[in-house]
Amino acid sequence: MKLASKGDREARGILIRDSNRMVATAVIHNPRITDQEVENIAAMRTVADEVLRLIALNRNWARSYPVIHNLDSQTSHTRSHRAQHSSSHSD
Repeated sequence: MKLASKGDREARGILIRDSNRMVATAVIHNPRITDQEVENIAAMRTVADEVLRLIALNRNWARSYPVIHNLDSQTSHTRSHRAQHSSSHSD
């Protein structure tokens, strides 16, 4: 957790993919995280929904077009995957 909160760019890049949500959210709360890193995180398919929600709720990041674009593509991908998954069970 301490490394996620205070680690460098390389550590943040590795820890954001951690399956533990607390570690991933600590990376988002790291004060040294850059806008470019947030854009990349928003584009990742393996990031927890909680992390994407924290990015969307941050006012500074929510004003960035690339971040919003990446979040929109993630949520539409998630919606279509859920719809596809639910339709396969009902048939």
